[in-house]
Amino acid sequence: MGGGSFIRTATLLIIGIKMKQILKKIKKLYATKPWNRNSREVTNLIRFISGMCTNYAKYLDCTPGEVLEAIEERRNYAAPNYYQRSNFPKLKNIDIYESKEEYKKKHSGQFICCSCKKEISDSQHCPLCDWKSYGLFGTFGEGHTFIIKEDFLERPIVYKTFKPIELYKE
Repeated sequence: MGGGSFIRTATLLIIGIKMKQILKKIKKLYATKPWNRNSREVTNLIRFISGMCTNYAKYLDCTPGEVLEAIEERRNYAAPNYYQRSNFPKLKNIDIYESKEEYKKKHSGQFICCSCKKEISDSQHCPLCDWKSYGLFGTFGEGHTFIIKEDFLERPIVYKTFKPIELYKE
């Protein structure tokens, strides 16, 4: 696949001038050493970014370009390491809270550590066993993954915490 074909693919997949500009920067980065990625890897990365932005825009009531712009402003390391399903899961599989207030109303601030299974008050660090929900092994799939809709474009974070005690009761 030629160098220009994945830009054309991205153009067809992604609507919005901002997105095209950002994706051109990513392509240019890959054309230089030490990255020197092949066009298939770059095409797959662009397809992932396009699909992720489209998915998030659908749930956040904004455009894919706005999602990508917000995420790119926050990105501070290499695109292939940043744009991964572990960092940006499909939103149909996670909880979406309209606001921080909605999150606080639904959860008491008590969590269950996925490692020692004890009740704790810190959402990401267990003081009893020193486990961290953001560490290499995360929460072993027993945590709580969510976004806060109202401030996602200002702070595009997918939160990964220990499971709130209320979710164990459901």
